[in-house]
Amino acid sequence: MCIQEMHLHFEMPDAAFYAEDYPIRITLENVSDKTLYNVHHAIQIEQGMKVFYSDGTTKEKVEVSDWFSKGVEKFYPGDKLIFEASVSIF
Repeated sequence: MCIQEMHLHFEMPDAAFYAEDYPIRITLENVSDKTLYNVHHAIQIEQGMKVFYSDGTTKEKVEVSDWFSKGVEKFYPGDKLIFEASVSIF
């Protein structure tokens, strides 16, 4: 039996264009009926990326390079962790 506790969803445009931002939204959602503990969501940040993080209540700009991890101690049913990244194609 396979039990799915979380869904990872990617949203992005179908095409990228030179010198235009390419937005990417990555959402991790608790789809179970249980509270999950110590859940972390990580993204590798490359040069030229603008990255924002949201836990559904606040949105903050990420000002670091390399790997960035954000998480919560308690991840309640229906909760989401969201990364929004924007990359320019040079």
